[in-house]
Amino acid sequence: MNTKIKAIIAGSLVFASAIPVVACARKLPEAILLPIAEPAIIETTETETALEQKSIEINVPVEYQNPVVETVPTQPSMEAQELKKVETKKTTKKETKKTKKTAKKETKKTKKKSGKKATAAKKFTYGHSEYSYKKYTVYVDIKKDNTVSITVKHDRSKGDTTEYYYFDFSGKVNPKTGFMVYSNGSKETVVKNSHVHQVRMEYLNKGHGNVTFNGKTLTWFDGRGHYADDVTFVKN
Repeated sequence: MNTKIKAIIAGSLVFASAIPVVACARKLPEAILLPIAEPAIIETTETETALEQKSIEINVPVEYQNPVVETVPTQPSMEAQELKKVETKKTTKKETKKTKKTAKKETKKTKKKSGKKATAAKKFTYGHSEYSYKKYTVYVDIKKDNTVSITVKHDRSKGDTTEYYYFDFSGKVNPKTGFMVYSNGSKETVVKNSHVHQVRMEYLNKGHGNVTFNGKTLTWFDGRGHYADDVTFVKN
């Protein structure tokens, strides 16, 4: 507040306090009339003004100046937990289905790419192999270009006489079906005993028929002699 304004207010208060005294002097002549005091001018020093304007400082301990408010995590409600579980299950099912579909697609692609090789491996084996049935033995040799050479040996030995039939033919196998046709079959007979050692060519490149490879089994149809029409040879 301005110093002059404070002085005027103080003088007014002194003047007002003197009025009742004058009134009393009129009623009571005997009373002693006091002189009316003039308004006093109260001067305030710069120090007092500075003290009024200076704010009061309170020393607050450091630990209370920036209090740390600890928040306690709220637990989700049971309903929220159940909803979360349901959503998790749905997500897991979707991911599982997606993974299965992807796996199936990849499997199909792999099968298509393998194509002929996978079929060939299922129907027959490249290289040399043997099949047999009772006294029959079939020697097979399949090359990478699917050409096949076959020799069928039939043991007809009796007593002290050894007798064999040999059937030789060749062709080209279909790797998808395992089926081959031939028309160059030859038959040869070998007879041995204490008296005879005979090799006889029955026919040369005149036999015909077909062979079917089916994994670990083989069937042979001899169109000329029908020696093993109903026989299934098993791979050794």
